[in-house]
Amino acid sequence: MRSLFRLDEQVHVLIALGEITIRRRDIEARIERREVVLAEALAAKHGPINIASLFHGGGVMDNAMHAGFKRAGLLTRVRFANELEEKYLSSSIRNQADIFSAAVSLVSGGIENVSLDAEAERRMRISGLYAGMPCTGASRSGATKNKLEHAEAHIDAGAMFYYTLRGIETFNPAFVVLENVPEYQRTASMSVIRNVLAAWGYCIDERVFNGCEYGALEDRDRLVVLGKRL
Repeated sequence: MRSLFRLDEQVHVLIALGEITIRRRDIEARIERREVVLAEALAAKHGPINIASLFHGGGVMDNAMHAGFKRAGLLTRVRFANELEEKYLSSSIRNQADIFSAAVSLVSGGIENVSLDAEAERRMRISGLYAGMPCTGASRSGATKNKLEHAEAHIDAGAMFYYTLRGIETFNPAFVVLENVPEYQRTASMSVIRNVLAAWGYCIDERVFNGCEYGALEDRDRLVVLGKRL
């Protein structure tokens, strides 16, 4: 048994008439797969780290992350991008073509209409996922304007946390970066995200950043959530 499983590894045991089946938990296999994909991407001969970008917008966060990895000596490329409004996606491609993979898959339209099978996920070999989830339900101005009791009540943005989690489950990235307004930390959506990512083997770090800390002209706070392995 020790040759098949780690000493601290949890297993799934199925007892049926005439047989006992012992196998690794699905989550353990998923964790191993995403770590292997990232390790291979970090090896020079295996090319760049592939990124999935949800709620891509104009690609501001993607460009910043790309620049940060580049300063650390690592190459990233957006392998999959989804954005509701085509004009923003087109602008991103036109103005920062260097952040995209030559084989990038682009989906213009609502994220709820995105459907990827397991084979597509394996072929893309995604290691990182960025998601700038819509903040119109969580921001103070959005909640006031729309007379919302809670962020999840927003007709357009309220369910976006679900589709974000579905994207993470589909791509199984080694690391996740989420961005929103600071008020999002206190939403039920964020509580669900924390609990689900923890169950999937991610360690969560959260911090509120101010643009002025990094030389931006706009005095604006944003919540950044990082999900990674220990």
